[in-house]
Amino acid sequence: MVSLLDIAPASIEVDTPSGKLEVHGLTPSSIAAILRRFPAFGKLLTEGLPELPNGADIEGEGQSSAAALAFATSDAGATVVELMPPIIAAGCGFLGNEKAENNAAYLPAPVQRALFNAIMQLTMTTGTPANPLAGSDASNGEAAGSGKAPATS
Repeated sequence: MVSLLDIAPASIEVDTPSGKLEVHGLTPSSIAAILRRFPAFGKLLTEGLPELPNGADIEGEGQSSAAALAFATSDAGATVVELMPPIIAAGCGFLGNEKAENNAAYLPAPVQRALFNAIMQLTMTTGTPANPLAGSDASNGEAAGSGKAPATS
C-alpha cells in the first residue's frame, strides 16, 4: 500500500519556446482564490466553454480569424482570456503572483492556450484521476510523475 506522501500530483509537460514547462491542476483552495478574484470562473467551471461558430474549436483546429475574434470578444471568450494568466501562474505553482501572471500574459497565444488546456485537463479530471505513475509524454497529454513526491532540498 502507498502513502499519500509516496505519490506525486499528476502533471503534464507542455512545450514552450524556452523548453518544457511542468504544470499541475488547480487545487480546491487555488480555485477558491481565483473565484474570489474572477466570479465568472465559476460559470466556466460549471457550464464549460460555449460552442464556437462554424465548427471551430478552442484548440484552433479549423478556426478562422473571424471565429477566433468572435470567440475572444464574446463574454465567455473574454472570461477565458482574462483568466488564462492567473490560471497559468497557479498551475505553475505561483498562485496570485503578479509577476508570474504578467509573464503568462505575454506568452504567445498558442502557448497560453496549451498551458491553460493542460492545467484545466488536470483540474477537471473526474472519476479516476490521471495516473501519476504513468510516463511523461507532453505530445499526447499523458500525466507525468515518477510516483514519488519531488525531492526537497
